[in-house]
Amino acid sequence: MPEGTSDSDGERDAAPARDAAPARDTRRDAAPRGPAAPRRDAPLDLSVVVPFYNPGDRLRPTIVQLLSELEDTRQSFEVIAVSDGSTDGSARSVDDLVGDRLRVIELDRNYGKGEALRVGMSSATGGYIGFIDADGDIAPSFMARFAEQAARDHPDGLLGSKNHPDSAIHPAPVRRLLSVVWQSLVKLLFQFPVSDSQAGIKLFRQDVVRRALPLTSLTGFAFDLELLVVAHDLGYTDFVETPIEIAERDSSTVSLRTTWRMLTDLGVIFWRTRVRSKVRDRRSPADVPHRSPRSDDDVSGPPADRHDPTDVPGGEVHGDHGTAL
Repeated sequence: MPEGTSDSDGERDAAPARDAAPARDTRRDAAPRGPAAPRRDAPLDLSVVVPFYNPGDRLRPTIVQLLSELEDTRQSFEVIAVSDGSTDGSARSVDDLVGDRLRVIELDRNYGKGEALRVGMSSATGGYIGFIDADGDIAPSFMARFAEQAARDHPDGLLGSKNHPDSAIHPAPVRRLLSVVWQSLVKLLFQFPVSDSQAGIKLFRQDVVRRALPLTSLTGFAFDLELLVVAHDLGYTDFVETPIEIAERDSSTVSLRTTWRMLTDLGVIFWRTRVRSKVRDRRSPADVPHRSPRSDDDVSGPPADRHDPTDVPGGEVHGDHGTAL
């Protein structure tokens, strides 16, 4: 379950239905601050997206620590903070940090964490593109570790995993139970070899993002799972689950509304990728890699159409920000 971001029990109302693609293109450039996709003499090693919605005073410490940790890796990088329609003024708290290493994009209203990630990842230029939650529950030092492991091993993706034996987490009993149910359903429906799809830190090689991202459409927290399922269906299988630590938050709760939203999103992904088989229908024999392609492989070609959000019963469902199930 996602941890919420409102003032009370951590939940907020679902965002309005997302606009069509042309409106998204307008939003993406509506209010960026700092250099937008700056020209560089050499490609960046790393791009990290930090989506946020009303994080209050948690945003600035997270960004400051993230910038410091990534500096220590000696890799070239950019951080892209994306405000998902925040109304608490938190975006202003990092104004003095904006520059070559930090860009801020502000969406005109709340669309959902998945949409904020999609906008940020679409504008990213790094050889590896990832994201981390803004609330600081997962320390930014873990993203630095991910970056170093990616530079060394070149996997398709690194996934923070609460189920890794070396992870340190302290979930409430109800949250732990729901997490087990969620991951069991994921394994049953998708035969997916990943034990935790929802931790709030991930890092993907650029070609994985470039091919899989246009085929996603969810705007809520289940965007993580959708991106992974689509990438896996495209033939990317070298996903490495990595241990993490998650700070305990006494205020974290799980509502029936969030539970229903989670199950609906799961149904949406199953409908699109299994019943409609949109991803599989697009694959030609040449598209199916015999191994996980590296960044220097040829992954060029016309972009695939994004899934139509109206092709499922009930339309789109929006989720919340924060560390999920």
